[in-house]
Amino acid sequence: LSQAAESPAGTTDAMWETPLAKRIIGAGPFAWAGTPVIAFLDKGRLHTPWAPGTWRLKDGEADKVIAEFVGAKCEITFGSCGTFTSVRQGDGDVVHGSITIGEAARKR
Repeated sequence: LSQAAESPAGTTDAMWETPLAKRIIGAGPFAWAGTPVIAFLDKGRLHTPWAPGTWRLKDGEADKVIAEFVGAKCEITFGSCGTFTSVRQGDGDVVHGSITIGEAARKR
């Protein structure tokens, strides 16, 4: 999987020990609007099919992260059963995603 060069600014070691971080690090793989593979890796590394990126927890929000990749910043809210909703900052584009299972997870 591709790797970002460093952890996102404003992160701390304690951030990676929170319930949300423990829930998503290494979970999945996730699909972004049906496109696999999105992976939330340790220390804020993000794998996407488009380019490596970073992610961090959103301050004061137990179920949200900020992800940055391909020049875009997205606020991602995690729901139940491996689902998420992303809102791209700047234009408000909404994308839904989820954990992929089976053949869809192996397509890329």
